[in-house]
Amino acid sequence: MNDGFLKDFLDGRKYKTDIVLAFLMAFLGLAFAVALPDGNILRIVFGIAMLTFVPGYSLVSALWPKAMLAGGTENSQQNPDAASIDNLERIALSFGLSIALLSITGLILHFAGPGITLESTLASNIILIVIFLSLALFRRSRIPYEEVYRIGIDFDGRMPQDRTERLITVAIGISLVLAGITLAYSITIPGVESHYSSLYILDSNATAQDYPDVMNISSNGTVIVGISCNEHATTQYTLLVGIEGSHERNYTDNWANPITFDSDMLLTRNITLGHGESFEEPFTFTISLPGTYKINWQIEIDGIPTDYSTHLWVTVNVD
Repeated sequence: MNDGFLKDFLDGRKYKTDIVLAFLMAFLGLAFAVALPDGNILRIVFGIAMLTFVPGYSLVSALWPKAMLAGGTENSQQNPDAASIDNLERIALSFGLSIALLSITGLILHFAGPGITLESTLASNIILIVIFLSLALFRRSRIPYEEVYRIGIDFDGRMPQDRTERLITVAIGISLVLAGITLAYSITIPGVESHYSSLYILDSNATAQDYPDVMNISSNGTVIVGISCNEHATTQYTLLVGIEGSHERNYTDNWANPITFDSDMLLTRNITLGHGESFEEPFTFTISLPGTYKINWQIEIDGIPTDYSTHLWVTVNVD
């Protein structure tokens, strides 16, 4: 690339610099979203730009292909065909319209399409961007060269003369700085990890709809007891199961045989799980006396009682 081409490209007079950059940001966002893992800084930065700025800027470019004429509002009123918007309005509308387009396409995908997925969201955004930017190129090609909107590096850096516009400029500048700080913080500072465990019971078919809640004294009931670990460390669990009010601990690591409950027995089992691991095993039990019983399951973590618990009400009838 020679200096002449680079100068012409950055100047924006010979080439549609903003359109080229919008296309480039969109396709880089698509490529990084597909190829890079979650949390990658390039995927985050270009993904945010692709979703929250480029679609709106593409639509703004298609709607207002002309530059703001010298004299601004007066010339625009004299010749409505020359009406355009300034850079501040383009930036604000680009963000606002991007959010609106994202919401609308999300609703369409949810109710009339394949659903809101990474693939469908990327595809719909790329399609909209390509359509709007192509329309922008077409409309710019049909107006005089000197009236075409362009982005160049010859911005003189002077603040607008109008007080209201100066306030808007300062507000947008502060907003962009705060947005940049927030983005940098979210990328560089790790979030607080959530530590939790799960305790659950399923029926013998591994569903939650056919529990053995009515039994005879000569029959067995079977449930599947499960624990999942999301503690970000190897965790020692103590699983306790028994009729409500039972307190005499009976340690075992073998649930192969049916357990006959009485009012005092609290069956206890030690289980060790790493982060992301789960435990599931069938648990078969019987109760020898008729009545209605509340069977409780609960866990201790590293020997400390927790609020993780679940229960099953069982009615036992005489044969």
